[in-house]
Amino acid sequence: MRSELAQVGCASLPLAALAALGDLRRAEGISVTVAEDRAWVRWEPGDESVLRRVMPLPGAELYTRRGLHWYKLGARLPSFGLPMDQPGLESRPLHRAVVPRAVWPEPPGDVTVIAVELALVRDDHIRTATALRCPVNVLGQWADIAPSSRFNGLLASRSRSVVLIVGSSLPEVAGPGVERFWGARVLTPLGLRAEPSLPEQALRGVLGIGDDQLALLSADGVEIIPYAALRPLSRAGVRLAVALSGGSSPGDVDP
Repeated sequence: MRSELAQVGCASLPLAALAALGDLRRAEGISVTVAEDRAWVRWEPGDESVLRRVMPLPGAELYTRRGLHWYKLGARLPSFGLPMDQPGLESRPLHRAVVPRAVWPEPPGDVTVIAVELALVRDDHIRTATALRCPVNVLGQWADIAPSSRFNGLLASRSRSVVLIVGSSLPEVAGPGVERFWGARVLTPLGLRAEPSLPEQALRGVLGIGDDQLALLSADGVEIIPYAALRPLSRAGVRLAVALSGGSSPGDVDP
């Protein structure tokens, strides 16, 4: 900044141009004196944020302070009788001189509401699987050879011969009936997404999903699962589920 500009600490603006300083309302040390159709803005000399804002404004006049007098920028003689030196005129902080306009609420016009059917469409985004659904006997084959550490952090729920597993490190299983999903509380098949494409929080609102529920999307529709139905996955629990479903795993002995 040129030395003479660094000494500028006052600007006279057309009153209508004062609104251009609205985003400086939170700054300290800026005061405004209004006289007729002009606004006299004062700030600490050297504050570039204010100077850069007022310089381009049409009709702006800059002033510097030398001793007891104000000088118009570039002038050799002082300017007398400026409004900020007159005791009868009030000087206010900028945040009181520039205030937001009043908000007048208006009723919405005629809006046509169109119902949109929620559907699953192809999605090219790469997603991380957060849930797995597979037959119990397929999970049983994995559980018999998986180390105990692989069960940590996994939650599961069984419905007849199918089990749903939720977690970040899912079992490595494949075959008929194995599906992987992405999402937190709204589980969507990998390679697909909901259409219309809405944030998960909005989808939960559309589907009426509470904080204690999961929604599992599929081609057959939406399945709501209570989060309390999920239990920590264990090898013993998988073997019991296999036995209850009537299947068998390599670790089971046929009678």
